[in-house]
Amino acid sequence: MVKFAQIRGFLIDLDGVILDTASLDLKAWHQLATSLQLPWDDELEVQLKGRSRFDTLGMILDYSGEADQFDAVAEAFLANHQNERFLKLVANLTPADTLPGIKVFLAELKTNGFLLALASASKNVPVVLDRLELSQYFPNRICPDMFIQERPNPEIYLKASASIGSAPADCIGISYAASGIEAINAAGALSVGIGDRWILKEAALVVPSTRELTLANLRAQLS
Repeated sequence: MVKFAQIRGFLIDLDGVILDTASLDLKAWHQLATSLQLPWDDELEVQLKGRSRFDTLGMILDYSGEADQFDAVAEAFLANHQNERFLKLVANLTPADTLPGIKVFLAELKTNGFLLALASASKNVPVVLDRLELSQYFPNRICPDMFIQERPNPEIYLKASASIGSAPADCIGISYAASGIEAINAAGALSVGIGDRWILKEAALVVPSTRELTLANLRAQLS
């Protein structure tokens, strides 16, 4: 396994790492599903974590067994409608909504000379970062219009490492989703998961929350 001393860059997800965007996103999807009288439960929510907008919509429709009732035009309309709901929730964000310890962690990484890239399936990265006042940390951002394959395909992390001029093996990738951890591993980066150890069991290291995501903690456990 890659050791911490080799690490030069961090490939960081937005959802579940910097902000609990997933809760806002799922709330907007839940509202949409309810309006369409489509089924929604905890099992579906777990499957939706870390997915892009159209991938999420496809999974919701497949889960309902009603996928053949919606053509491409209807799906585009639904996806846009969900995003409008989500943006209304995002408009109320403030820096206080950043997950605990993350702003200190990002400042710590920058001070210590680590390169940072944001790897996110969200189309709303600019507005979210601006609302949280974190844009300055991420001049390098890999967003949906810059990759084709969804996670667990490693494309997003390969492009994120390339954006900071680093080999994946010299990077740590951080995600809260099992699909993200799988993609980080496939890219050849060192994976750090945030959340449940069982769900994220393929990660090199799992911390229960962003409070434990510190440079000292990573160095101690990955050396």
